Amino acid sequence: GNFPQAPYKFYNIFKTGLRIAPLNNMEIYLDYTRNEFEVASLNSDNMNHIGLEFTYMPTPKFGMLFKYIYSRCQDIDRLTAGITEPVGHHNFYSEFRYLPSKDDELILQYGEGNSSAIGNMTLDPYGGSMLTLDTQHIFRVYYRRKF
Repeated sequence: GNFPQAPYKFYNIFKTGLRIAPLNNMEIYLDYTRNEFEVASLNSDNMNHIGLEFTYMPTPKFGMLFKYIYSRCQDIDRLTAGITEPVGHHNFYSEFRYLPSKDDELILQYGEGNSSAIGNMTLDPYGGSMLTLDTQHIFRVYYRRKF
């Protein structure tokens, strides 16, 4: 009973992004989404948020990615208590890659983002999906080698 049932009332979504590449080895991506349907949360990529993503490869062997998203949505736990005021959430994600050779790759990740160890350094140009609202204190280490 916390979420509306189909057919849904019409609602407006404004979604925009700006990708800046000041250098060949650097990208900055800003994205913003405004959705009148404030219940949209993890069940929709169109939740209210503003994001900043920074990708930099100082050398061909080393790269890093930093991502921050501030989102606002109605909290499911608070909805069950009858509180409909949207709550702010902060999500920070980072990734470091070391490529010692063309066949080896070492990846260090902190947090939860819409990136995977088998993906590229550059993420989805449309803002991608948000797998979590708040920063998850998860550390991952991947080592891949092509044989």
